[in-house]
Amino acid sequence: MSDNPEGKICIVIPARMDSQRFPKKVLWEFLGIPMIEHVYRRACLSLPSEHVFIASGDNEILSKMSSLSANVLRSSKEHLHGTSRVAEAVESLDYNHVIILQADELLIDPSHLKALIDKIHKLQDIDCFNLITNIEDNSQLADKNIVKCFVDSDLNITHLFRLEEENKKSRPVYKIMGTISMTKQSLIHLSKIQDSKNQEVLSIEQLKIIENDFSLTGVIVDSSYPSINTFNETQIVKAYVDESIRQKQILASYVQL
Repeated sequence: MSDNPEGKICIVIPARMDSQRFPKKVLWEFLGIPMIEHVYRRACLSLPSEHVFIASGDNEILSKMSSLSANVLRSSKEHLHGTSRVAEAVESLDYNHVIILQADELLIDPSHLKALIDKIHKLQDIDCFNLITNIEDNSQLADKNIVKCFVDSDLNITHLFRLEEENKKSRPVYKIMGTISMTKQSLIHLSKIQDSKNQEVLSIEQLKIIENDFSLTGVIVDSSYPSINTFNETQIVKAYVDESIRQKQILASYVQL
C-alpha cells in the first residue's frame, strides 16, 4: 500500500445483511446502484480508494464489493454494532485514524468527510470526532429517534441524549450524525469494554467514549440528511434528493442521472 496522503487515515464501512427492520437494506438499489456502493463511491470522493474498506461477515456483500475492486475485510458475523466490527477488521491494518461510515448513510456528503479529515489533521491529540449539525426546529428536540448533544466552548461533546427533561435554552443543542472517527488505539481499546447499561438503554454508541474518559469532539457541518432504517424511509431519501441541488451534484459525479 502506498503512503497515505491523508496522514494514515482510512475509512471503513461496516455492513451486514440481517438488518431487523429492513433485511438486506445495504443492497437496496437507488438509481440502479446498491446503497452500499453509493456510500463507498462517496467515500472515495473524499479519500483515495486504496484507503477505503468494506467490513462484513456476509459473503454477498463481500462478493458484490469485491466485484467493484473495493478493498474488503472479512469480519465475524457476531457483532452487536458496527464499531466492534470495524475494530476487528482494522486490527492488522497500518493506520492511525479510522473513520467509521455507516452503510446506510446513502446521502453522505463528501465535503463533510473532508471536513472531518481536516479536523483530524489539526487536532491530533483528540481520540474521537463525530459529525454534528444544528437542530433545525423544535420538533427535532422532541424526536427520540434523533441523538443530540451538548458541547463545551471547544466543541468537546459533554452530554449525549435523546430526550432532555429540561429545555436548557442557554445551551445550544446539536444533532449527532452517524459518522465518527477514532484513533485506531482508542477504537480497539473501547471495543474490549463491555457496553454500559446507560449505553444499552439509550442505544447511543458514543456514550461508551465519554463514559470511559476518551475525548469526543464535534465537527460542525452545514446540514444533515436522512438515512435509511426501514423500507418506507427509502421514499424520504428519494424526495430529499429530488429537492437537493447538492445531492444531485454529488450523484452526477459517479452515476448517470
